[in-house]
Amino acid sequence: MGWSNGSDSFKIEDSHVKDYISTVELSGVGEKHLYNVNMILRWYLNAVEYDIKKESTVEYLRKFKNSKSVAHYRKVLYQIKKFLEYYNISWASTIKPPKDTIYKPMRVTDDDIKKALEYFKGDKSELRYKAVILLGADSGLRSEEIYQLRPQNIDLENNTVYVNHNPELNQTTKTKESRVSFFTDTTKKVLSEYIKEFNNGNKYGYGHLFGQSDIQRAFRKCNIKVKMLRKYFSQKWTRNNGNFQCLETLLGHSLKKSITASHYSYLDTDEIKKVYDMVMK
Repeated sequence: MGWSNGSDSFKIEDSHVKDYISTVELSGVGEKHLYNVNMILRWYLNAVEYDIKKESTVEYLRKFKNSKSVAHYRKVLYQIKKFLEYYNISWASTIKPPKDTIYKPMRVTDDDIKKALEYFKGDKSELRYKAVILLGADSGLRSEEIYQLRPQNIDLENNTVYVNHNPELNQTTKTKESRVSFFTDTTKKVLSEYIKEFNNGNKYGYGHLFGQSDIQRAFRKCNIKVKMLRKYFSQKWTRNNGNFQCLETLLGHSLKKSITASHYSYLDTDEIKKVYDMVMK
């Protein structure tokens, strides 16, 4: 099916959305991503009354753009365009996203980490919050990856954290590839105590070490957020003159655009661990 101009109309039914979501699911994304895509499409379709026209779509996107950040708008537009293109709506390609804003990374320092640890001092779940802060600062994991961790993903003996891409267990990574990262002995000690507490009658009621909703709630008034710990790790690594390819690997960035990393240079896990220990000691 396809339409050539803005006057054409495509009546959407619930089955169209379910069919599209099923194809997205096959690409190996996690449940949260599926939920977000579904919500974006539902909000859009409700606004245009399940009758896709160029005029009403442009009007919806204009209102959305004026009320949200550029980054948020770009994400929503991307998902709506993918849906329209899936059903061969010809004018979908004419809607272009705005240029992304110039981004200046926030500086996260040792003092910021100390203040965060101090913020949770005396809290009944202090050990848990201390563990997530130190692990995030040491490993460079994305906040979403931290929230998905289970006890079996932590190897205390080898100071290793396994970041798995396994949608069946609701564990996903941005590159859809599993990887490992590491942590220091200081973090190992805290993690060991916390995991022992966690396994000895899990009072949090789920299998994840750091459930997203309550962790985010706890950090609401903290000076830093969990997602900022990744910035701290990256900045500390750079200040300590760490190897850039190792940093990209630990952060879980795709190396496909790097000719050197893709075709010439190769470091196995043991070699990266040696570099990590030298940089983070």
